[in-house]
Amino acid sequence: MPKPAFCKGNPDESVPCYCEEYSAPTNIPVGQKELCAECLHGKSKHPRPQPPVLPVAELPAVTTAKERAGVTAIFKQSLARRAGQGSQNTTTVTAARDEVMAGFHPTAKQKFPGRIVSSRQASSSKQGHVPIKVGAIAILVNYLDDKGELLTTIPPVKTEMSKFKRRGCAHFDGDQSEDGGSVDFSFCLDWTFEEVDAYIQRLFPKVFEYLDSVKVGDVKGKATDNGASEWVLISKENCRLSVAPEPFPTGKHLERYKGRSNAPLQQTNIFIGIRKFIPEHTYARWDPDMVTLGST
Repeated sequence: MPKPAFCKGNPDESVPCYCEEYSAPTNIPVGQKELCAECLHGKSKHPRPQPPVLPVAELPAVTTAKERAGVTAIFKQSLARRAGQGSQNTTTVTAARDEVMAGFHPTAKQKFPGRIVSSRQASSSKQGHVPIKVGAIAILVNYLDDKGELLTTIPPVKTEMSKFKRRGCAHFDGDQSEDGGSVDFSFCLDWTFEEVDAYIQRLFPKVFEYLDSVKVGDVKGKATDNGASEWVLISKENCRLSVAPEPFPTGKHLERYKGRSNAPLQQTNIFIGIRKFIPEHTYARWDPDMVTLGST
């Protein structure tokens, strides 16, 4: 322990001065010497102020041999796992060490090879596979003339839609199939025209079986075959029908023309028009009630 320092103002006297620190006087008259307010000795007789003693910072505990061995084992496991990835592994020893220290969590600066897919692209990809339901889907039989234009722009009413359903030309949400299950006529945004075409033919087999069975020259009011599809997508807007301009509709077009995005399910629908004329007597035979009446 250091020896305490005192004022050296009276070294020759029997009683030493025990003033430890110079105290500056106040209200000193002009011309008077500046002396310590406690012991009246000069400032030079007092010891210099000692710097405060700061506490020694605590040092981190020395890592034990067991802890060092654990870190080494994790480091070796990381290297072995990465080495097993073959030629695709481009991670260096430095990256492996960083991974060990980060607890096997990628750091913010770590970069990965390959194309980066944004969250918006990933979300869009997921949305493309989500089935989209509609309240009704129907083929409007004989709504087109021989030029593929609509004969009427008035949408079908409920009674006509019921007739379409009886004759296998319409489906409504909640309908039951022949095997007792529900009819699934939902579609996806990412469907191509080929997928949409197969989807339409699956829902309305009677219509397309008939179209396949007749020759082009035997059908009244046939449209000129210019490579276009046998059917067209019909838009319903402001209570009016119009032929959609897309010659080969996709899933996105079905979604666009089904109705408002915020409309209730019962108010959404997809209308299809066929380019070929179907005779009324043939069309009527698809109605089970009409067949029963004709056989009695």
